Amino acid sequence: MKRAKKFYGDIFGWVLTSTGMRYDYHTATTVDSDEKNQPKEAGAINGALYDRDGGDDGIRLSIKVKSMDDVLKGVRALGGNVMHDKMEIPGRGYFAEIGDTEGNVLMLWQDA
Repeated sequence: MKRAKKFYGDIFGWVLTSTGMRYDYHTATTVDSDEKNQPKEAGAINGALYDRDGGDDGIRLSIKVKSMDDVLKGVRALGGNVMHDKMEIPGRGYFAEIGDTEGNVLMLWQDA
């Protein structure tokens, strides 16, 4: 994580902040953001870096949702897989990780 934080910080100017959560989860502030780490610029995004348990590879796309509970219920009903259930990032929001019916893995985000 130390090496990755230096790389992304130096290359892109990202600010990576530890949340103290499992998987050594760090938020990645990539643009000017408000107190909840939400971008002030329309169309901009922030993200995260974390240690992936179990050897997962690749980048995870995140989809912002209005109701995490409703979406997770729908994922289960439609044959998807909830890989990591709803987890809180205190003061910021919630995330979950799902697998779609084609085996793609996506992150979900809901503002606090």
